[in-house]
Amino acid sequence: MTRLIDKTPVCVFAKPPRPGEVKTRLAASIGAVAAAEFATAFLRDTVELVGSCPWARVILATTGCDSADLANSEPALGWLAGSGVEVWDQGDGDLGARLDRVSQRALAESNTVLVIGADSPAMPSAYLDSARASLGDHDVILGPAKDGGFYMIAARKTAPGWLEGIAWSAPDTLAQTIGQNRSCGLDVGFAPEFFDVDNSDDLIDLRELLEQRPTVAQHTRAVLCKIDKGGS
Repeated sequence: MTRLIDKTPVCVFAKPPRPGEVKTRLAASIGAVAAAEFATAFLRDTVELVGSCPWARVILATTGCDSADLANSEPALGWLAGSGVEVWDQGDGDLGARLDRVSQRALAESNTVLVIGADSPAMPSAYLDSARASLGDHDVILGPAKDGGFYMIAARKTAPGWLEGIAWSAPDTLAQTIGQNRSCGLDVGFAPEFFDVDNSDDLIDLRELLEQRPTVAQHTRAVLCKIDKGGS
């Protein structure tokens, strides 16, 4: 049996799914409550996706709590109770500072770390397998997102400033991250391209993907079905 310490930390970055605080671009078209329901479903499906990898140590990196007691104060996260998922606090600062903080914590306990967002609930688990394997040849692996950012960053080695000075949520966030990593002396490799679900157009892409892969992202699928039937 694989011991916890031998497993690779996979840190899922996500805010607690409170209406009005998550998926704000999506909320503009479907409402804050429905957007929060999607955020909850995306997170549940992503955690289950990571948990399906036998080598993965599942960690929720969120805001405002570093304990699974979060399930007691956030009703939308009640499903965490008894799940075995660790909960870490991202801490303060911009996304780069928070990614670095969580990555350093993981790398203090493991030779490698993967960090993913919770907005790609139908991502193939093979992408995680591939990124982990590719860290044998590269210091950092980036998973390009179709919007110009990245849905995953994995590392076996970092350097001071490797995520500093990057404009987040910009069309060239990925390009900036590649440049910054390389300027810090890090060798960068890539996972396959995928997409985040940020707005109503992305929901169309997600729906098409789920039609092609009927066994994945069941929580997200249920929310889509509810929306289709006029629920909120």
